[in-house]
Amino acid sequence: MHLVTNSFMKIHFLLFISFFPVFLIAQTDWSKYESIKKVNGSDPAKLSEKIAGPFNTEKEKVEAIYYWIAHNIKYDIRMLEKFQRDAAKMKNKKYTKEELAKHKRKLYEATLKSKKGICQNYASVFNALCDHANIKSTYVRGVVKSDPLRASAGFGSHAWNAVKVDGEWELLDATFGAGHRNAKNKFEFSFSPGYLFANKEAFSMSHFPIDDQWQLLDEPIDKDRFAEMTFLGPAMFEYNISDLRPLENKISKNEDGNILITFQSDQKIKNLRCFSMRSRKPIKFTYDHTGNEGIITLTKPKNGDIIFLDDQTRLFTYKIISR
Repeated sequence: MHLVTNSFMKIHFLLFISFFPVFLIAQTDWSKYESIKKVNGSDPAKLSEKIAGPFNTEKEKVEAIYYWIAHNIKYDIRMLEKFQRDAAKMKNKKYTKEELAKHKRKLYEATLKSKKGICQNYASVFNALCDHANIKSTYVRGVVKSDPLRASAGFGSHAWNAVKVDGEWELLDATFGAGHRNAKNKFEFSFSPGYLFANKEAFSMSHFPIDDQWQLLDEPIDKDRFAEMTFLGPAMFEYNISDLRPLENKISKNEDGNILITFQSDQKIKNLRCFSMRSRKPIKFTYDHTGNEGIITLTKPKNGDIIFLDDQTRLFTYKIISR
């Protein structure tokens, strides 16, 4: 039930909280949803009508629901800690479908009253509001990569959603879209639109569902391949980056001692930076962005774990190793 930490000074995720084709999404005018940001209510049917009712298309209704959740549901760090304590006790308990449905109903009812929760609460609220707006969605369980220094093994349990819009299934993570845990170990609202209708291939590098149909890929990847892939951060989704190469977390230098990283994005990264994740020292690089192609060159870098950021927001990480 994971939440990200956004600051580089606290790079690690503090628990719970992609091969890509080019896939560019038109920018959404989020200002049109300002009118529903402060809508209130604990009845999901009435609340859904207030949030989604003013809009006409399925896409707009889903955007409105995502926007409302991301601005109104506060991540509850104490609830996360309690969940972790209780998880071991409940690990081997089996539930019927009726018990699971009742559990999810309690989750969204409690969350709409308290306006607090963890990832399963966010996902349950999204499902409930979509259901009352006659939009098909599903609750997805799985793991996310939770430690950039252990990209091949640092996984944390998580929940997110898939939603059907205009006949096509799309992926989203309302928990990550709402904000992050700051350096003071407090939740901080920080709307992240990139986690709605996320690039499926990129999403598959950071989220691994229990049921692989919810990768929504023509050729689903297995957990071993998931573990090999590089660790992605929120800025990857904000810039809708695709075709990232290399895909693997562990990379070795070319024969000339350099490393070349390429990707596709219709936007140039505004304030690209690179650091050693262990020493926190800046690493020199060159960055060229022509058309939709970005090219980063590291000249004879030292071995070790590195992180690329847009200002303070993670893009991706790599472990440089010897051949």
